[in-house]
Amino acid sequence: MSKKYFFNLVRIFCFALFLAIPPVLHAQNIDRQNLSNIKVDELSDVQIMAIRDQILASGQKQEDVEKILIDRGMASEEVTKFKGRMSSLKEGSLDFENKEAAKTINGKKELAFEKPVAKDMGLRIFGSEYFENATSNFAPNTNRPTPQNYIVGPGDKLQINVFGNSVVNWNLEVNAEGSILLPGMGNVFVGGKTIENATQMIKDRLRANSYAIGNGTDVNISLSNIRTIRVNINGEVKRPGPINISSLSTLLNALYESGGPNSIGSLRSIELYRHNSLIRRVDIYDYILRGDKSGDILLEDDDIINVPPYRVRVALEGEVKRPALYEVMPGESLKDVLLFSGGFNDKAYTASVKALQLTDKGKRVKDINASEFDSYVPLKGDHYTVEPILDRFENRVTLNGSVFRPGQFELQAGLTLSELIKRADGLKEDAYPDRGYITRLKGDNTTEVIPFNVKGVVDGTAEDIALKREDIITIPSIFDLRETYKVTIAGSVRRPGSFPYDENITVEDLILRAGGFADGADMKRVEIARRVKDSDRRAKDAKLAEIFNITIDPKLTLAESKFKLQPYDVVSVYSLPGFVTPQIVTIEGEVMMPGSYAMISKDERISDLIKRANGFTAYAYLKGASLKRGDVIETQSDAEKRDLKLAQFRQKQTEATKGAVDANLENPTKRNNFVGIDLEYIIQHPKGRKDAILLNGDVINVPRVLQTVKISGEVFSPITTMYTPNQGLNEYVLNSGGFTEDAFKRKSYVVYANGSIKGTRHFLFFRNYPNIEPGAEIFIPKRKQREKAANTAQMWIGLGTSMASLAAVIFGIITVANNNK
Repeated sequence: MSKKYFFNLVRIFCFALFLAIPPVLHAQNIDRQNLSNIKVDELSDVQIMAIRDQILASGQKQEDVEKILIDRGMASEEVTKFKGRMSSLKEGSLDFENKEAAKTINGKKELAFEKPVAKDMGLRIFGSEYFENATSNFAPNTNRPTPQNYIVGPGDKLQINVFGNSVVNWNLEVNAEGSILLPGMGNVFVGGKTIENATQMIKDRLRANSYAIGNGTDVNISLSNIRTIRVNINGEVKRPGPINISSLSTLLNALYESGGPNSIGSLRSIELYRHNSLIRRVDIYDYILRGDKSGDILLEDDDIINVPPYRVRVALEGEVKRPALYEVMPGESLKDVLLFSGGFNDKAYTASVKALQLTDKGKRVKDINASEFDSYVPLKGDHYTVEPILDRFENRVTLNGSVFRPGQFELQAGLTLSELIKRADGLKEDAYPDRGYITRLKGDNTTEVIPFNVKGVVDGTAEDIALKREDIITIPSIFDLRETYKVTIAGSVRRPGSFPYDENITVEDLILRAGGFADGADMKRVEIARRVKDSDRRAKDAKLAEIFNITIDPKLTLAESKFKLQPYDVVSVYSLPGFVTPQIVTIEGEVMMPGSYAMISKDERISDLIKRANGFTAYAYLKGASLKRGDVIETQSDAEKRDLKLAQFRQKQTEATKGAVDANLENPTKRNNFVGIDLEYIIQHPKGRKDAILLNGDVINVPRVLQTVKISGEVFSPITTMYTPNQGLNEYVLNSGGFTEDAFKRKSYVVYANGSIKGTRHFLFFRNYPNIEPGAEIFIPKRKQREKAANTAQMWIGLGTSMASLAAVIFGIITVANNNK
């Protein structure tokens, strides 16, 4: 290879790396963002979609968005909100109030997380909910009687029922000319007539044709089919344009079909045009506030409904019953706006309303007194706030502590401390007589404490104190001024623990509180430890406790109850030196005499128990025998060690799984408590090193001859198959379909029937799988998830950078070598 060819190759390689790296860096733009401070509620729809699009642009999938957000530091509750917002957004439903959410910074598209523009402080437009509520419906009621002012037109069908001396029924349709054809009587023109007028015309025609209308014969006329009319809705509505509706529809029905007025549409000046003339101006507030539907007239074909923009709209918030945006008409005042809102609520400050007004150059604040409500004319853009009353009491005093009725009291003129105590039904028996105190609010809102003699104030020997607003009087109890005395009993009693101390309590009293002696208690040796108050702290052998040893009458008789306890005494009741409760072990399965056995000695072993069970049956499988041993807790220290192990294991498990696994480690069935034993060796070598000493609660199981092997984990078809001698792990896995793509082969392990476990050994590139025995279970674990695409890309960036640096070094060395020649 020539030197020139090698140089060109290195140059091409470096240039290719230079071109490949920037796009990858650009794709990881979202990974460099810190989303820990993002509040989803403060993001606009545009910002939500921009975050999603930026994640997708980096090569991630839609289902990976949640994981990316968590990795970038977004809180889990914010991720939940983000998913809800993202799923609710559909094409065309974005909020474009803040179109500058996605800004261009340094030539790159970045997210500008700005607080969205507030919309009238979150207030709704009063009346708009009638058109937004999906459960509401202004559809006309077709089951009601035909209104007498209904205008008959082409397409209507009239049901004419003649009854009495003559009986006949006709269902006649109004033709395009507005006429109906009465059989044998000719056309009757009813188009453009009210149903009342049309009925009279039909009666007249029947009467003229020998029907005795009114003389034994009558007629009933109703609509059997209602025609469809077409009206036009213009102006500030959500869906303007022509609509087809029933001829029984009113103006409100048509508005509902159009979605109602939009955000700038008027609800109080809706115009109805008919034949190019304005015939009605409708105020929806009349219907909403007073139930007045007099303006809601029936529509006719080619009617035009126009919704103009509002003229004056004001905001009312605070302590009113219906905070909202209200439209104000000429001649109305602030008093009317308050009436629209339902008036003040119970906590409102009614003396004045604060108004934020708009001027030609800015804003200003105005306080409107109650006397001006009727005369103040609302202006465009006014924002009224009704403030709450002060959280302040004018005449309250509070009495706390050792009185019979503590609480808040009315401060009456001239009320003194002694009178207040009498109103609280006096002092309790445990009231501390020598001192109480008043916490008083000073003029600058700081507090001071005024002490007093409780007993002196009550019996009149000390000066009484006049009370003031917001005084807080505290009379302590004698129990508040000392620790809660207790005594403790431990050892061989039924309910050991700490109990409240009572004066003159004896050891026998405390034993009774603890439920009496436990079985095996040594009543001749009861020890009392008492705290020391005069210990010499400088002495190395300083006394720590004073010890008393006494003998207790088993019957706890009153005559023998002489040793009185003091606060914080600790009573210890010991067990008899030779007292031992029976310890039980169990043997199950293929032995001649299975069952539970009491241990004879502390050093009893597995082989001893087998002898007591008279040996094995013919079908015993000794290799599969197991020893189940629970948590052996003989002392409090054993329990603490067990809890510490569980806590450490739980912490390691949480760190390893990132909280994804939450095993209940306190449940013994969730842990492997089986001890692998070699029963064949134990029988051949009794008392040997594998012949374990039994403990209380041990369970030995000798199974029947096993013939199967179970394959679990990352195989295509986990199964239980028959055992085949000399067949290895790979052959059993092939019988279950083979390893899956996620199988972690090098970590495969086998759980044997006796509870022991063996893993796979490794030497260089060779694997030595465990031998398979009857009753064994082969488990193939799952490989740890591969690194995400983002981390993989970063790895390639680092590798590419290193290779580029290496190529540059090689190029430099060759260049120097050439220059030295």
